[in-house]
Amino acid sequence: MNDSELMLEVIHSNQRACNFVYTKINREPTEQVCEVNYELVKAFNALVDINQRLIDVLHPNRKKVSPTYLKYRNVNHLEKKA
Repeated sequence: MNDSELMLEVIHSNQRACNFVYTKINREPTEQVCEVNYELVKAFNALVDINQRLIDVLHPNRKKVSPTYLKYRNVNHLEKKA
């Protein structure tokens, strides 16, 4: 396995983790901040950023896109930056 193949495998692993979090995360509003949920949102967003950087390395001439991030909100719609 060369470095480019390794990078592709890391991208795919991160994408699988992002898909798992995105489809399984509890989206029910809570009255108080749930640290577990907040940390999952934070981890998801970090993996998205990592994947974007890795894809940019593999495909430097690709069109730049704005990735989709998760946001953490409680029932009062107070957003906590993740």
